[in-house]
Amino acid sequence: MHTAIDPALHKAAYRYLLPKGWKSADSVTWDLTNKLHPVSTSSTLTSPDGKTQIAILPTEAMMFQVQNGQLSGTMPPDTATKALDNVLAATHPNLKSANLVVRKDYDVPTPFDSQGLKTKGMVGILEVSFEQDGKQLTELLSTTEYEGSHQGDGGLVQGLWMMMSGYSLTCEGQITKDEFYTFATVVSSHRADPIFFASVMDVSSRQQTGPVDLKSVSDSVKGLDDSSKASYADSLKYRSQSIAKMFPIYSGQTEVSTLDGPLSSYTGLHVWMKKPNGYFVTDSSDSPGSGWEAAKGSG
Repeated sequence: MHTAIDPALHKAAYRYLLPKGWKSADSVTWDLTNKLHPVSTSSTLTSPDGKTQIAILPTEAMMFQVQNGQLSGTMPPDTATKALDNVLAATHPNLKSANLVVRKDYDVPTPFDSQGLKTKGMVGILEVSFEQDGKQLTELLSTTEYEGSHQGDGGLVQGLWMMMSGYSLTCEGQITKDEFYTFATVVSSHRADPIFFASVMDVSSRQQTGPVDLKSVSDSVKGLDDSSKASYADSLKYRSQSIAKMFPIYSGQTEVSTLDGPLSSYTGLHVWMKKPNGYFVTDSSDSPGSGWEAAKGSG
């Protein structure tokens, strides 16, 4: 279990399972001028031979307002896969053409459903193949789009949309079953550290009344209050719903219960865990050693 560290708060930001021998590069960057989403996180995982790469994409949050045909802000994409088209173009700026393999959008519940707003939630899955630097590559991308809007007096429409749980898998040639299983395991294990989650909520709250000092936040947030616990649990629930849409068309998937909550695994794989945050995934049913406990439903 790899831990990404926030250099500003000097605390764990998020964790994910890192395959043995792979290299990882994490980025945690605060922008206190952004009151919608003040922190950006992303990671890149690269296989030992450099032929496979997994990316954890940053979250985006945008406001929009429309009145009398005039737009301010940024309108949400029509579908989640339309947003992924933009991600593909941004990450491969010299790409002129690509062959479409999969384009699917699935409806999902949104965190805005209980707020009296007009809502939309979609999980997008986009898979393409293309040539780059003389190599034939295949890339699988997924993201979740949440949108909430309200129509007021005079035809004024105001709204917010967010792109969350974004991931990509890039391989030379076609994506193999083993590469896909590795991707699914990394994605399902990725989750924010609870204290970091509470710190982001605290920063967002303080931003509404004035400047924020990150050291003060770091010193004051030691745990989750009841509100933060509920919000953290909700975030895991909505994320789980997204993951269930990301990997529905592949056989052998199963879900096991771990110290950190549900984790996507596969028939024949055994997930072992050791407190506080040690994990080991193997095709052997033999215990890795003293202190290791099998995840419920594993095997």
